[in-house]
Amino acid sequence: MTTRRSTPKNGLQPEPRRSRLGRLRRQGNPAERERGAALVEMALVLPFLVLLAFGLIETGMGWRNAITVTSAARQGARVSSHLGVNPQSDREGLLAVQAVMGADMDQVEFVVFYKANGSGDLPTGCESGSIGGVCNWYDKDMVTATDAEWTAGGWDAPWSPASRVDDVRTADHLGVYIAFQHEYFTGVFPGTAPVIKRQTIMRIEPKVD
Repeated sequence: MTTRRSTPKNGLQPEPRRSRLGRLRRQGNPAERERGAALVEMALVLPFLVLLAFGLIETGMGWRNAITVTSAARQGARVSSHLGVNPQSDREGLLAVQAVMGADMDQVEFVVFYKANGSGDLPTGCESGSIGGVCNWYDKDMVTATDAEWTAGGWDAPWSPASRVDDVRTADHLGVYIAFQHEYFTGVFPGTAPVIKRQTIMRIEPKVD
């Protein structure tokens, strides 16, 4: 019995199976092509995603340090303004700053206790040293000094607590200013990290006779 192959209506002979398989191999598997394209896209996008992640980490650490420095300045001002003309006013205020800063105290460049004027800004010159009747400048070694070192140093003499006014009508306003050297956490970004500067002003609690 003879088997006859049917001829398609369009008159074209069907493509041999081997020819179709060979053409598919040459064209490649569509799924593999998609995976290859996805890998190329990932290689292009991944560096930007990593940089974005590091940026978010650095931003978070910066906010965290700024909040800590702000809290330390507020606590120092609260303690010192409460003590007023007490001889230990600055000393106790600095200890309050140290307690809030904790291990980050090593990154504190200096702390200033100053007589705040109408604007509340740090008086000119007080970022570099103490000024008589205006401000007391302390580096981190002074902040962490022992009681004996504090007594011998006389570091609060320029604007001594005894000279401050605690009268109910004319009480001085006391400011605490902290400069903190922020450090990059990831080490990815070049250059030096910014110095975080924060200050708080409070009125010295009036003396009640």
